[in-house]
Amino acid sequence: MASTAQTTELALTLRLSDRARARLAEQAAQQGQDIPAVASDLIEEAVTHPDPADMPYEQWVAAFKAWIGSHKAVGHYVDDSRESIYEGRGE
Repeated sequence: MASTAQTTELALTLRLSDRARARLAEQAAQQGQDIPAVASDLIEEAVTHPDPADMPYEQWVAAFKAWIGSHKAVGHYVDDSRESIYEGRGE
């Protein structure tokens, strides 16, 4: 778990689709963790992060900028123009 806050162990039974379980197992393997650790992190994030719709505008902007900063730059030009998105679709 990424947080340094005090934690409490809680036993749960989760009902997941085969697709969700496979995706969870894939994420765990990619992160070098077990499934319960990844599930715990996902649940922790889901319940501790405020809903953006309930945030004051300034707080939302700060959270959005932090999210942007958490992503690495690709290091090369990416054509994300409208024309490139619809290229080859008969538009």
